Amino acid sequence: MNGKKWASLNSETQAWLEAQTLRYEQTVWDAAQSDFEEGVNCLTGNGECKRGESASMTLVATSEADVAYAASRLEKNVIPAWANRVDDASVNEWNSTIGAITGLVARKTAN
Repeated sequence: MNGKKWASLNSETQAWLEAQTLRYEQTVWDAAQSDFEEGVNCLTGNGECKRGESASMTLVATSEADVAYAASRLEKNVIPAWANRVDDASVNEWNSTIGAITGLVARKTAN
């Protein structure tokens, strides 16, 4: 919703929308956590698996090296590829929001 549209709403409507968004957001985070836990249960056979047969995979903890490798791929490949596919406004929006928080700056690269 653009800023002009938001500003055209009365304060009660804005407050209601914000409350609904926060409620929905928490519901989504809770569902994601529950799905993650059940996914681990189903893949490892440890715990309840309601969605099918359990497997017997071994859960391996993520190392600092794993995190560093994933971050480097994100910075060197994923974000630049995304930036090259979207318009400049989207890149600017990323950099002023997610990029500002995470330090992951999106830049278009020469092909």
